Amino acid sequence: MSPRYRLNEPDVSAEVFDEEVLAINLKTGHYHSLRESSIFLWQTLMQGFSIEETASRLTSKYPEIAAQALAETETFAKHLVEGGWSLRRLMRQALQTCPLPSLLANLSSAR
Repeated sequence: MSPRYRLNEPDVSAEVFDEEVLAINLKTGHYHSLRESSIFLWQTLMQGFSIEETASRLTSKYPEIAAQALAETETFAKHLVEGGWSLRRLMRQALQTCPLPSLLANLSSAR
């Protein structure tokens, strides 16, 4: 299962402009200005696409970087998480198919 990402709110705030993303970590005071393909990576990951889906979309948009698209996307996502800009989240579908609710139901009915 591929992780999905979301903005680390309320610690991080971001605004997308025409040719730039400005993101500020309100907890640390650090800020980033993203441009060019980084804007595309940021927006696509924050929309809930996986790393693989984002790399595929990046390749479609910028065919000249197809060979390194997956590695670049993985590195970008890693920096987002390590820097506190983004948090990983599980796919909703994975949560819905998780056996935990049925296990809990079995435990409750066994009492």
